Amino acid sequence: MNCTPKKIDPGFYRERSLEDIIFDIFEHMGKPTIYGLPLGHTRDIATIPLGVHGLLDATKGTFSIIEKGVVE
Repeated sequence: MNCTPKKIDPGFYRERSLEDIIFDIFEHMGKPTIYGLPLGHTRDIATIPLGVHGLLDATKGTFSIIEKGVVE
């Protein structure tokens, strides 16, 4: 199955990208923020379990899941 994103045309002029909006909201918090991960229905999918703790190192450019995503 080929799931390609549709061209979004909101019907009005927009000068700000989603990335601009994300940075405007989260920049003042002083926390690293990531976007553009290959999640969803793509060829190279990253699986990130919901509700688990992770470690984002903005200096190294890494993200690690630091606990199990399932209960044994």
